[in-house]
Parts: sequence; structure tokens; C-alpha cells
Amino acid sequence: MDKVLNLYKKRGETPLECIYRFKMVNPEYTDKAMTYAGRLDPLAEGVLVVLSGEAVHTKEDFLALPKEYEVDVLFGVSTDTYDVLGMATELSVAPVETSLAEEVLKNFSGQHTLSYPPYSSKTVNGKPLFSYARAGNIDSINIPTREVDIYSLECESWKEISSNEVLAGVRSAINSVQGDFRQEASLAQWQKLLDGKDFKFMLAHIHVSCSSGAYMRSLAHEWGRAIGIPALAYRIFRTKVGDFDVSHSKVF
Repeated sequence: MDKVLNLYKKRGETPLECIYRFKMVNPEYTDKAMTYAGRLDPLAEGVLVVLSGEAVHTKEDFLALPKEYEVDVLFGVSTDTYDVLGMATELSVAPVETSLAEEVLKNFSGQHTLSYPPYSSKTVNGKPLFSYARAGNIDSINIPTREVDIYSLECESWKEISSNEVLAGVRSAINSVQGDFRQEASLAQWQKLLDGKDFKFMLAHIHVSCSSGAYMRSLAHEWGRAIGIPALAYRIFRTKVGDFDVSHSKVF
């Protein structure tokens, strides 16, 4: 049995659900202690490094590994989770000046301070941020920030996407998630916002190489704020953790 595994986490599942599914398919690991090194949000997919047996005690060594992502950033809508799983907080149909947006994106390269998303597991006074957010008192605390290194950041393409296409993508993403993530309320709000509308949005595809601890949701959100147009992470695909590449991930 491998002590360090490169698993492919599917969109819609949590890292723990990915480990449980792996154990179901590989019963020889059923009684083995297992943990993941570097979580992925439910809607993110790609490389998940999982440690088994004695290797669980080396978790800190893996947490610090650099990461690479392919991210689709949707301009025109923001949510309280900074991705499509959240409740919409702002809508804009203002045109995106793509050349300006790309120039602004360059400012995020190098060492950068990013805020944690309000819906994240980062703790404040012993409670995860999502607990404050769900209780409606996130404004009562100072949301922590983190210094991260963005080694390279490139906008590879842009495309226009209709409100119907966005809604179909959102519906597919939200329906892929199990557990209690406010899916019903969120989807109802998205449908009210976009169903039957003839809006046009811009979708940017970016490649990011960064240090550990960089939230792609925060990067998307803050990029939008920097150009004055709401934005969110429409799709997050982690392609690499250290030397663990998605091309070698176990798909099961």
C-alpha cells in the first residue's frame, strides 16, 4: 500500500468524502489512518495529496508544498463564498475592459496579502469563519489575511458567456455537492437572478503558480474589486502540488 497518494478529488465532494470513496474502492485501506495535506473546496477539483498510515505524521512537510491551478473567473457577479456555491451579493452588467483587467492582474504577482473567504475553515477565537458567516455576524470580527507568494500568474484566454450558460453551469456545480451548503437557497437565488435574462458576462481563464495558503476564491474576488466589477471563481482545477501532478492522479 502507498503511504503517500496522489488522488483526484472530484468536483462536488469534500476531501474527507474523497478519502471515504477511495477506501470503499480500495478496502485494504479501510482500517488505515488517512489524512489529506492541503484541502480543496467542495467545488474545486484536481490533485489531493493523501497520507496513509505512519505518513500521517509527516503532514506538515506536505502542507508547505507550492501549488498550481487553472481557474475560470466570472465577472459580473459576486457571492458571499466567492464561488458559485454562495448567495449572490452583487450583479453588474458593466463591460469588462480585458486589457485593463490583465494589467491589474499583474499587480497580484509576487508577495501579496489575501483575505480568507468568509466561508472558510480558518478559525478566529476558536471558531471557523463560516460559523460567523452563517450566523450573520461576520462583520463583528476582523477577517484574517495571509501573506502568499504568487510565483506566476497568466491570463490565458477570455470568452463571453450568456446568462443561460452561467445558470446551467451554476446548477450543475451546486447539484454536485452533498451535505448542507445552502444549496437549495443558493440555487433559487441564482435562478431568480438569471433565469430568462439576456445578460452577457466575461469569463477569464487564468493559470496560477503559488505558495501554500493562497485561496483562488479570494484571488478571483479581489481581482474583481480591483477593477470595480464583481467577480468570483467559476471553476477551480488544481493541477499540481509540489511534484504531484494531476496527470498522475489516481482516478476512481
